[in-house]
Amino acid sequence: MRPAAPRLPPGEPTWSRHIAKVSDIDALPDGTPFMVLELLHGNNLDREIEARGTLPQGEPIPCSCASASALQACSR
Repeated sequence: MRPAAPRLPPGEPTWSRHIAKVSDIDALPDGTPFMVLELLHGNNLDREIEARGTLPQGEPIPCSCASASALQACSR
């Protein structure tokens, strides 16, 4: 079992290598909000399953761990 990740002080940005970095948040002249995110390369899990079918046993585990790590970072 891994030790819990340290908590960030209030106001510190959340970071995880499993989350795209936000480089800008603003609004268009008509008030529509937008965010500019880091461009990530590769497939998402949906496309991978669509292309390959059922994934071999054990292969989805790292995906689940990465998702859990990203959710943990968001909850800090």
